Amino acid sequence: HIHTTHIPNFTETTHIPFVQRGPRVQKLLWVRQYHPRYNPWLALKAMVLLKAHGPFSLTMVGPGLEQFAPQVQPWLKQHGLQNQVQLLPRMEKEAWRKMAQAYDVFLNTSSVDNLPVTVLEALALGLPVISTAVGGLPALLRQNAGTHLLAQNTPQALALAVQQWAQAAAQHPARSVAAHSRAQQYSWQAVWPLWQKLLQENLHK
Repeated sequence: HIHTTHIPNFTETTHIPFVQRGPRVQKLLWVRQYHPRYNPWLALKAMVLLKAHGPFSLTMVGPGLEQFAPQVQPWLKQHGLQNQVQLLPRMEKEAWRKMAQAYDVFLNTSSVDNLPVTVLEALALGLPVISTAVGGLPALLRQNAGTHLLAQNTPQALALAVQQWAQAAAQHPARSVAAHSRAQQYSWQAVWPLWQKLLQENLHK
């Protein structure tokens, strides 16, 4: 009989300023590399579906924009999304965190992932997260009022999740608090006592 104890990796998030979101779900933020692994097209295709359902906007931030922009700019024009979608290059952590204070929801669209620090940082900022359920993300985001998981590469599911949150926008401040609380479970202050307990139990065996 093998006894196992699960202790998460810690990511220090206590220095990240928490801003509780208001009862609004309109401004969506995506921060990863413009690369097939992170499937930026999933967020863009969801925006096509969301266009008819409200004043939604999407800002995307990350490295690789030089290669991505020539593919996506004509597509945005074709779908009439030039004013709803903003594409930005890589930003320093402090800069995008500051910018994120004006946003309502963080989108993570990875096809492959582990436990992304960017998603943890978004939670710490108080940004509710809608994410694909790949890699270590289900363990991070499951069973939390401030998160929603969906199958990878499903634009309809992503658009529907955003719509449902928007329709219940009054719950968004509570989602924001729940998201922030989840991030705190990965802080050193939360993880170190788990290590102490495990070490003490094994020292006394």
